[in-house]
Amino acid sequence: MKRIILTLFLIFFVLLFVNCSSPDPDSENNNITFSNPINITNTSNMVSNSTMVLDNSGNIIFLWQEKIPADNWEIMFIRSTDKGSTWSVPVNISNNAALSVSPEISFNSVNDLYVVWDDSTPGNREIFFIRSTDNGLTWSSPLNISKTNTDGSYLPSIALSSTGIIYVVWMEWNGDRDIFFSRSTDNGNTWSLPVIIYNDTGLSIGPEIIDDGIGNLYVVWEDMIAAKSETFFSRSTDNGSNWSLPVNISNNNGSSYGPKLSTDSLGNLNVAWIDTTPGNWDIFFNRSTDSGTTWSLPINISNNPGKSTGYDIATDNFGKINFSWSDNTSGGEILFSRSTDNGATWSSALNISGVTANLTSAEITVDSAGNIYMMWFDNNSGIRELYFCRSIQ
Repeated sequence: MKRIILTLFLIFFVLLFVNCSSPDPDSENNNITFSNPINITNTSNMVSNSTMVLDNSGNIIFLWQEKIPADNWEIMFIRSTDKGSTWSVPVNISNNAALSVSPEISFNSVNDLYVVWDDSTPGNREIFFIRSTDNGLTWSSPLNISKTNTDGSYLPSIALSSTGIIYVVWMEWNGDRDIFFSRSTDNGNTWSLPVIIYNDTGLSIGPEIIDDGIGNLYVVWEDMIAAKSETFFSRSTDNGSNWSLPVNISNNNGSSYGPKLSTDSLGNLNVAWIDTTPGNWDIFFNRSTDSGTTWSLPINISNNPGKSTGYDIATDNFGKINFSWSDNTSGGEILFSRSTDNGATWSSALNISGVTANLTSAEITVDSAGNIYMMWFDNNSGIRELYFCRSIQ
């Protein structure tokens, strides 16, 4: 009898220990606090379409488009060298009389900066490229790298390989809308002839490209199939000379919009998009551990009754997948969630903004230590401004 009682006690103790030791996804948010949001644009002009990166030295770099003067959009640049405590004076880096919109930025191993955007200076929309080798103090003259069409090139995305090759993709009117690709092997001085990654009869828009650091290029985009949008994926293992047959990785009953892509230190791929399958707009996520050959089943991350949009995703060096989005369930706030088990479960949504109205377009990035940096647009003053905060571990 004593042996039975002792055995039952040991079983109870083991079960209690396992239960207490199991990861609680909600506890991941309880250990994170964020700084008070600060306005880093402080302008009376309209701002839109922002992007953010952290260079190899931990400097935070923001780009956005700003309406200067009233009838023209320009690309603005700002930088912080102290984790967002202070900021440089915003600089107009497009500075022309035409429309300059949709900026994207990347950098190389020595922190040279590379920027692309679409610009109407030639008369139609083309993809322009510039670079800075002195932390944004001076910039090269803009170079037209699309220059192959009369119908317009839009929405570029840029990535760099570990060997310094610059890759750019964009959407181009080519009878229909197709995804085009070009690369430079000489620091952006010359560019390969643009080629089509995928040519179909549907509308292909909003591409995003990343390099995984081990020789693979990945692109996701939104493609119109059977009167609804889906998230498509393709990869290249030879610096963009050839591309795999595109795969539909959303493949849901609803439509899928605006896919974004991130990779971790092991080369695993994380993809998210806006999906209407639940009957409202939610953010869905899936993952590949074999370079995009197979994919997990999509998971609803936001899972709110309201409209979830304006999102971003970032994976840190510790494998944690960080996610932010704007949500109007409670009026319009910026929410944060993270997964520590490769996207299987997610922590409860945490309100980062505090404000619950007129907030849109969240973006997120992480540094090598796992610190989280976020930004979004706030329109509560009647003028859209860019706000920033960071995690305080």
